[in-house]
Amino acid sequence: MMLIFQVQLLVLCTGHVIELS
Repeated sequence: MMLIFQVQLLVLCTGHVIELS
């Protein structure tokens, strides 16, 4: 369960980075 949560968090962070750049 924790692994899925970490993956979702990573995708969310990368999404923000792509939006900013």
